[in-house]
Amino acid sequence: MTAVEIGRSEKVKQLRADATNHLQELLTIKNEEVLMIEEQLALLSKDHVKNLEVVDPYGDSGEYSGQINDDKPHGKGTMNYKDGRTYVGEWNNARWNGHGKATFLNGDTYDGEYQNDQRHGKGIYYWGDGRVYNGDFFSDKRHGKGLYTWVDGAKYEGTFADGLHDGFGKYEFADGSVYTGSWHEGQYHGKGKCQWSDGRVYNGSWHHGQAHGRGREVNPDGTVRHDGDWSYDRPVRK
Repeated sequence: MTAVEIGRSEKVKQLRADATNHLQELLTIKNEEVLMIEEQLALLSKDHVKNLEVVDPYGDSGEYSGQINDDKPHGKGTMNYKDGRTYVGEWNNARWNGHGKATFLNGDTYDGEYQNDQRHGKGIYYWGDGRVYNGDFFSDKRHGKGLYTWVDGAKYEGTFADGLHDGFGKYEFADGSVYTGSWHEGQYHGKGKCQWSDGRVYNGSWHHGQAHGRGREVNPDGTVRHDGDWSYDRPVRK
């Protein structure tokens, strides 16, 4: 065997050795990746459940599918309650917390933010009869700014407190009448203007839903009924 042939033989041996080592390295990397994937799947199988029988903090039970922690709904998941309710969304220690959608047996649906099982933050509530509220919630009540619409076409847009119109808002009635002004506990209260569908207009002070204080009412024909003081919807004549 010539020197050239010997050199070629040694080079082939070296190439084969390098290829073998590279292949072993690739196999080692692949095995490590497979182990990582298997570990991740094992973790997922522990943290995820399907149709698990769960009893919530209030004693209501149902079947839960989703993420858990310490055998409690935690993360994202779905609960089908035995009483007919369904909740799909985020959980914290078995409580509705974060964004979620709840459907109730009476046909009502809420889609929005929750805090400790209560509607809290931005959300939309759909009643089974067709009413819709889109706005702010606080401790399970309409509170803050929002838009409330009725099936007959009436709507209120403004501020709420403890579930009632409170603050400043505009109410458009189904018959075309409009009130714009201050509210308190669901009633006209403070300064406001009411335009009735028949053409009458009252602009002035209100007290618990009645014209009270200084105000001016104009008849449909443009004549002034009274411009001055009012006492519980009655003009004060001097």
